[in-house]
Amino acid sequence: MNKTINIQAFNQELPSDFADRLGIYYTQQVTTSHKKINGQFFTPNPIAKLLASFCKLSKTRIKILDPGCGTSILSCALVEHLIESQKAIETIDLVAYETDSELIPYSKKTLDYLKDWLLNRGTQLNYTLHSTDFVLENAPVLKENIQPNLFKKTKSINKNFDIIISNPPYFKLSKNDKRVIASQELVSGQPNIYSIFMGIAAKLLSENGELIFITPRSFASGNYFRAFREMFFNTVQIDKIHLFNSRKDTFNRDSVLQETVVIKAIREEINLNKKVYISSSTGIKDIFEPSIKYFNVSKLIDLNSMHKILHLPTSDKEENVLSLISSWKNVLADFNIKISTGPVVSFRALDFIQNNYENETVFLSPLFWLQNVNKMVLE
Repeated sequence: MNKTINIQAFNQELPSDFADRLGIYYTQQVTTSHKKINGQFFTPNPIAKLLASFCKLSKTRIKILDPGCGTSILSCALVEHLIESQKAIETIDLVAYETDSELIPYSKKTLDYLKDWLLNRGTQLNYTLHSTDFVLENAPVLKENIQPNLFKKTKSINKNFDIIISNPPYFKLSKNDKRVIASQELVSGQPNIYSIFMGIAAKLLSENGELIFITPRSFASGNYFRAFREMFFNTVQIDKIHLFNSRKDTFNRDSVLQETVVIKAIREEINLNKKVYISSSTGIKDIFEPSIKYFNVSKLIDLNSMHKILHLPTSDKEENVLSLISSWKNVLADFNIKISTGPVVSFRALDFIQNNYENETVFLSPLFWLQNVNKMVLE
């Protein structure tokens, strides 16, 4: 942690630009394997600025949490946005977490520069950089509604952050991983660490606090994230979403092929009639010229359903498809039909496949291929 970083900030350089340069330099010093093990995908500056622009909080003293800070580019972009959008901020208290010992010196160098940058603008920055594991340290907050053990001492957890901003690590965890065991309330299948970060962060917000994350969009549906969605959507209210239509462009510096989404949520009373802002861009080049739509919360997610799937339409066509499906009153089970993907792989089941229809002598079921499925017709 005492490694000397020889890169210095330019004269009048924005802290986010400095953090971005440090991130690029750091990625050139470590192996792809090292980044993969740590789930590191460094946030490009335009995306950091987009996340920061989602924040609308206005207070004279603001408490921020960055639970996987990297080179602290998100914290820097957020602070720059806050200072530009309101002039009355006196103090910023920042808590950041970073467990990669190779990266921590870069984080600290950025935060020290941010502190000086703010001081020149009349704002005090108090920051704490933890090298401990964010999940293990804060997972007990998930049990806040469970009857406490009066004989077991638990560490006091800070639960009053005004803003939590993060590009968390992305990787799957085994079910016997200690972070999974500590976060069972969020697990209903194959866990991914990013959703655990989101779930814990939601519980650490103060009333009307804002959560701004960029993550894969896989949490929006599927059984693996069902427990997460149950807790998350009953804790915070969705406010804004940005989708990237390109899977390649978002983290192209790290050669990541991933569907990503920016989500902003607020810890406030759930209002199903609230309008949610949904924007979309192809990638980074058109990030500040997005397509924009507004939907009531009730149209995007059914909070009374078992799975609480989050629908993310970005075009008129997708909106029409969503309206059509929402109009259907039945489910397949009503017709005694069950559906599953995966069990039948044609080339592994040749002994069970016949080319000719012979139901007089053998009971057969039709094998539907993709070409059999057309618009509103199964041929």
